[in-house]
Amino acid sequence: MISLDPLYQTLKDNPHDDFNWLKLGLALLTLGWREQLGHLCQIRQDQFGDGPTLLFNILNHASSPLHRKRIFEMSDSAPQGTILAVIYDYFAGCHALLDDNPEKGFRLLRRAAVIGRKYSDILTQDDRLSNILIQHLLIRPPEEVDKIDLSWPKNDLPSLEWGKSSLQHQGKTEGPILMACCNDTYHHRFGREFIETLSPFGHIHIHVANASPEMKEVLETDAAGKRLSYSFEDSGSFGIGHYYAVMRFLNAPSIMEFFDTDLAILDIDCEAVKNLPDLLSQSQQSDVSYFRTGEPMPWLDHHAAYVYLSNSPGGKAYAERLRAYIASKLAKACWMLDQSSMCSLFNFYLRNGFKDGDTEIKLTPFKRSDGHNFWNYFTPSGTPEEKWEYRFQKNES
Repeated sequence: MISLDPLYQTLKDNPHDDFNWLKLGLALLTLGWREQLGHLCQIRQDQFGDGPTLLFNILNHASSPLHRKRIFEMSDSAPQGTILAVIYDYFAGCHALLDDNPEKGFRLLRRAAVIGRKYSDILTQDDRLSNILIQHLLIRPPEEVDKIDLSWPKNDLPSLEWGKSSLQHQGKTEGPILMACCNDTYHHRFGREFIETLSPFGHIHIHVANASPEMKEVLETDAAGKRLSYSFEDSGSFGIGHYYAVMRFLNAPSIMEFFDTDLAILDIDCEAVKNLPDLLSQSQQSDVSYFRTGEPMPWLDHHAAYVYLSNSPGGKAYAERLRAYIASKLAKACWMLDQSSMCSLFNFYLRNGFKDGDTEIKLTPFKRSDGHNFWNYFTPSGTPEEKWEYRFQKNES
């Protein structure tokens, strides 16, 4: 008979070490002991006031096939209406989407959100738990993705201004273009390093929001004689952090059409690359390519830090639908809107046999299980804390 007494004793001896709670919780999950796991969360609640957060952390670290099986079982058996059942449903919905079972995934995510509303005072105290209440609004069923209004431009969104450097390179640039978007603050911090890192590998195009006339002049002067171009926008009331995170996808179709070539969309905070020519070569075999991380949450699984869009009918169709879908969700926007939208489009194309109307979409996800890991190709610059500070600065301005 399996005994967890040593784990319980370790926790009793040192209850302030979160790892002890996590280790015991994962052991209970592995064994499928839902009632005992619920009791552990209650002990945590009594001692530290964060029992639901403990369950969230346990399930978030559950990555094995057996763990995923147990999560589905506990979602089915947990007493409905409890906050722990909400968390089980949430993770079961995430894993269903990860298993490419969108119908089950949407049903469970919606059930978690609807029942979770009565616990909103608890869930909203933690940024991660608050996702339970909103992600079902951002990741939508295929039939809703199918109905998105693809007409463009949207009159209430910022307009794009082409820099002189772009006009000089129009029709003269061999793809793929290495593209990034950012606001003025991010460009001051990361722009030069991005240009120095990526310039050996192709033409660079950077779209900058809220650049002053003086900044535009400096950037355009610096671009002279280089494989470098700029475009600009005044983001106005949209000028907050989560808008800047999706701005590249709102502008990608226009930039791809302007230069009439492929786009490799990257994060601006990139300080080193490895084997990039090989990655670009592999990406050119498809209409759309990006990394899937295998993370349990779908908006972390579909990774937006590298997205390759071919200047093909399939690549253009994907870019236009992604732009329209993101635009339709800006009012509900939060962090990870870009990756939530990519997840929604993937499920839409999965249902439709990877077609957009009559246009075939060849979408290649680079997966860890196939030996493709984003971190083997790219090294971000800056710290997470520094980037959050920049984002909050813009939110407050």
